[in-house]
Parts: sequence; C-alpha cells; structure tokens
Amino acid sequence: YSNGVRGAVAYDSRPRERESNPNGGIFTDLHVEGVGKGTGSHYSYTRATYTFRQYIDIAPQFFNQYDRELVFAYRLLGQETYGNVPFFEAGRIYTMRENAEGLGGNGGVRGYAANQFVDKVMTIANAELRLTTFKIGALGGMDFVFLGYHDEGRVAPTRRQIDGKNWHRANGGGVRIVWQRNTIINISYGRSQYGSNGNFSFNHMF
Repeated sequence: YSNGVRGAVAYDSRPRERESNPNGGIFTDLHVEGVGKGTGSHYSYTRATYTFRQYIDIAPQFFNQYDRELVFAYRLLGQETYGNVPFFEAGRIYTMRENAEGLGGNGGVRGYAANQFVDKVMTIANAELRLTTFKIGALGGMDFVFLGYHDEGRVAPTRRQIDGKNWHRANGGGVRIVWQRNTIINISYGRSQYGSNGNFSFNHMF
C-alpha cells in the first residue's frame, strides 16, 4: 500500500468569472504529499510540487473589436521526491488542479507517452497561444479556440543535476471548445523527437 496525506496553499488572481478559461492573472500553488507508516503505508516518502501559471491577454483593443481574443499562457512546474518511493508512484505529479504521469501524456510534455521520463526531480515548462476565433449560439453557446504550444521538461536524480542539457521538447497544436463558459473540451496533437501523441481531455491543461 502507498497511502498518504496531501495539502496545498495557493495564490489566485485570475478573473473569478473566468477561472476555467482565464485571460489574465496568476495562479500558483505549493503542494506537499506525505506517505509513511502513520498513514498506513508500506513506503515512506515525501513529495513537494511547486507550480506557477500566468495568463496574459495580448492586444485586447485590437482583437476585441473583431470579437476575438489572443491569450498567452504558461506554466512552470518543479517537483522533488524524498525517500523510498515505489516505482508505481515515482512518476505521479499532483497539483491543486492538475495531475500527470511523468514527463509525458496530456499533463506533462505533450508529444511523449505518459511516464516516458521519471526521476526523483522533475521539471516542466509549458507555453500556449490561445486564439478565440469564432463563436456559435447553439447548445448554450460555444467558443472555438485554436492553440499552438511548446513544452519542455527534464528529469534527474538530484536538483544539482538539472542543467541546460538533455531537455525533452515537444511542439503541437489543437482546438479547444469552450462550452457555456465552464466546460472546456480539448483536442490536441504534439510531436517530439521520439514520436507523436494525440490528446483528448476536458479543461485546459493549465
């Protein structure tokens, strides 16, 4: 068994009416997980994850006059695990809003498979351009958002071994449908040096 307790603290300045599809503000959180005998676990380890996200509305006076919107969004994530973590938990990445399995899949460096790269220290940087192109009134209203993204990540046994070499990169794009403001449908495709990966999910990646 690997049972634990988790806690987090966050700062959030995103517009309250647009938390699901923000066009401004910052959302950052520190997430800590503790696992040990006291939580009924056969393993003992601690995992700390820090994430910083920012959303920037680009040239709103220009795009808004055409009923369009261009948002630059990025996420920086760093995680370190201490102790005797089992292999089936080593790639888990938890934040207050997202989760991933190593540097891959829909929650990490897109273009790689989930758990493609795993280690005690994992870092991820994601950047997206989100362009709202057109809207329809059917089914309560839908906004169609086209996006392009660039992801990078790195894993290592210790923080000291994180350097400018051996970073894993992926690029891609897709479309997101904002349905009735709070439901986000995501379809995207990414390519990396080792292959490609298609994703379907709900909500923005970050």
